[in-house]
Amino acid sequence: MGYKRTRPKHQRLNMAKQWIPTYNGTKILKGYKKKFAVGTLTALSDLQELGIKFEPNYIIAVENHDKHRLLQLQQKKQERLLAQHELEIMYEEMGIWDDVYDSDFNDNINIVDNHRVNFENGIGAIKKAGKNHVKVNGTLLQTNKKWSLLKQKQREWIYDITREEHKKFVEENNRPPMKTGKKRLIAIIENKVDERGIWLPSHELDKGISKYIDKLNRKTEF
Repeated sequence: MGYKRTRPKHQRLNMAKQWIPTYNGTKILKGYKKKFAVGTLTALSDLQELGIKFEPNYIIAVENHDKHRLLQLQQKKQERLLAQHELEIMYEEMGIWDDVYDSDFNDNINIVDNHRVNFENGIGAIKKAGKNHVKVNGTLLQTNKKWSLLKQKQREWIYDITREEHKKFVEENNRPPMKTGKKRLIAIIENKVDERGIWLPSHELDKGISKYIDKLNRKTEF
């Protein structure tokens, strides 16, 4: 039976010295992983440090397999996040959430990090439950907040940042931001808005500054 948590290395190795002589299986690497709740490469390193010998080809195969497994996990995670994000956009365009909002909020949402896609997917789960507020780190955020609900000073500040970043983009690329460039520009502005502590869903920020960027593009001269 394995341990429920990963022990510190020095403690793990001391315990493994007593465990190895008692192991009767044929796959000690797999057994060590399960027993001490560690990853493949950590188990391999620990066992080698404890004097267990492995064939060089076996070590290479294990390392390559672990790299391939991690890559697959990353790809699946990215695909899942993109699919969720596309679903949220579709729901927003269809107006599915418009009639189910209420004034309740959920302060139990688990936001792993502040990455925009993860963050808004978490909020999407609250929306689907009929909520339009979520409390994150003690701050109450409105999931259906509109561009028009921002304070005038906040909108003016965002326009100022948009002009600055647009000018910088043109100077660095010798062209106005179009299509992919425009998306990159909006992402930069979005990060600055987050740093400023202004909360607004991505699609509303996009809606608020997209036409303004097009206006700046038309005024750009070369």
